Amino acid sequence: MMASTEKIQTLHPDPNKTGKNIAVAKYALLKATILSILADLEPTHLELMEAIHARIKEELDGNAQWYGETVKLDLEARKVIERTKTKPARYRLARGEGDASTGFNVISAKPKAIQKRSIPEVDILKVGLSDLRRLQMIGRATFLETFAAGNTAENMDKYLAEGFSEEKLAGELSDANSAFYFAMLEGEVIGYLKLNSGGAQTELKAEKALEIERIYVLKAYHGKGVGQVLYDHAMEIARETQAGYVWLGVWEENPRAIQFYAKNGFVAFDKHVFMLGDDKQTDIMMKKMLPI
Repeated sequence: MMASTEKIQTLHPDPNKTGKNIAVAKYALLKATILSILADLEPTHLELMEAIHARIKEELDGNAQWYGETVKLDLEARKVIERTKTKPARYRLARGEGDASTGFNVISAKPKAIQKRSIPEVDILKVGLSDLRRLQMIGRATFLETFAAGNTAENMDKYLAEGFSEEKLAGELSDANSAFYFAMLEGEVIGYLKLNSGGAQTELKAEKALEIERIYVLKAYHGKGVGQVLYDHAMEIARETQAGYVWLGVWEENPRAIQFYAKNGFVAFDKHVFMLGDDKQTDIMMKKMLPI
């Protein structure tokens, strides 16, 4: 466990977003780990997160992926590392001049814009137990990207550890009433879908209902139609199983998701409480009736 209480305010590549306050000792450990990995490899996002986790999981007091993502974004903003324009994108040491020093006092570094990618055909792959590790990585990565800005590191850390534990995911993958699907782009997982029916539904548990529990896509692929592809797959399954309606819960402070579902014909009908760590949050429950 690292005893240092000195903090650093990390940077974010998006000038409209702020970084996180983390311990200097943790920042230094994560920065050294990332630069060491990129000295030998040009990994994809998931490969980078897996490599970080494997190297420091025993040494770091906290979630390696949360801290890894935070420091990775900081190093991108400082132009120490960069994404390639290949598909899938990979990370490498920046070719230009970046702040490769400790950088603790560099607060004026100009953020580097994240490259948006054009999406060719996305494949949908049903997830099995052998895919548990990839599911865990994409689950944590997309949840972190979506909710880290609006929640404390402690609450995110707790949820990422418990909500995506190997034991929990293995149980869900073994449940006949739950199904996961990957969105695949040229061999890389860029998003996923989780569906529940029967007793696996988180609330309503109606026999003729289908719950979309999760549709998440890596932020670099937002606005490219990947979420729509996953949604269309969910609706295809709803029709095949003759569901009477499809329902879901979406955080009231996630306007992008609310707009997406409203555009696809969902209407709000109730609210429920979702616990993120020790923070009580409100989800809007939305429903879409299907023709019989």
